[in-house]
Amino acid sequence: MSSTGDSSTSKNSHKKDSPGSPAQRRPAVLFESLPGIKIITPPKGQFSPQVDERCFTFCSQTITGRIHRREPECYSICVRNVFAHEVRNIIAFKNHRDVDSTGKARYPLPVEGQHRPTHDEAELQPPAPKETQHWEEGLYVWFSKSRWAAQDHMSQMSLGLAGQMDLARRRAARHAIWNEYQAYLKRQAATQATPPEPIQPPIHANGVEELATPLPSLEEQRHHADDKWFGPIVPPHPGPDLAYQADVSYLLHPTAPVPVLHTQVLSLLKPARTMLAIANESLVSGEQQKFWVRVWNKAFTKEPFTLAARTIKWSLDKWNSKESDSSSPDS
Repeated sequence: MSSTGDSSTSKNSHKKDSPGSPAQRRPAVLFESLPGIKIITPPKGQFSPQVDERCFTFCSQTITGRIHRREPECYSICVRNVFAHEVRNIIAFKNHRDVDSTGKARYPLPVEGQHRPTHDEAELQPPAPKETQHWEEGLYVWFSKSRWAAQDHMSQMSLGLAGQMDLARRRAARHAIWNEYQAYLKRQAATQATPPEPIQPPIHANGVEELATPLPSLEEQRHHADDKWFGPIVPPHPGPDLAYQADVSYLLHPTAPVPVLHTQVLSLLKPARTMLAIANESLVSGEQQKFWVRVWNKAFTKEPFTLAARTIKWSLDKWNSKESDSSSPDS
């Protein structure tokens, strides 16, 4: 009997000492059930959720323009903030390959951001080639009055500077192919109107013709330019011309505030600053307090009522004198 009781007692004590038993659980803390406060620092660089560009577009259309199917008048403005990791290799972001000696990436600005000669410069002399402008760290302001330019700009908001540069190169290549094809069509039309002149064989100094290679026939000469654009091979249209977008769009990089506007604002606010300085000086010196104390003391004397009575009497006298002058006959 004693051995059975001892074994049951040891089993009960083993159950109480087990890790999963309620006796071994940590007591609950009151603050554990309350929601905690987490301080999260947003990532920087390429993983930052910070906004780097905002665009605003306003379009309008008239009744006549809708009837004649004209393009709407659109005005767009975008503010772009270029960060350091986009134009420079930093510790956490080293993806730029074409960098200069200072470590700055060389991503060229779009067509609207490059130097364009004015109308007077173009008339005086042919424009000299200017240095290519590249993206730099800081704010850029882009504005345009073209609907197509606004749509194209918004479609490029999902691309980085490298992607925009590659897209511009592909578009320039497509425009070059399209221009070459258009020039080919013009040459072909001119060739059909006037047949090409036959190629003369080269002649040596002794006057003997050199016929080492056979001369192409007139038909071969006519279709020599058709080898590249044979049959239905027609390049696709590249879209709006980049030169046209440069005429209706502008990209500015304001590095510093305009000094003239800043000076004008300061001169406009100068009287207000002077007035506030005088008021502050009178308050600090106690003149304002003395003045209002004198006003309060004068309010309980006969002087305010005497002044008011004199003012009313003077106004009535003036009124009566005007009525008498208007009622008297002309002399």
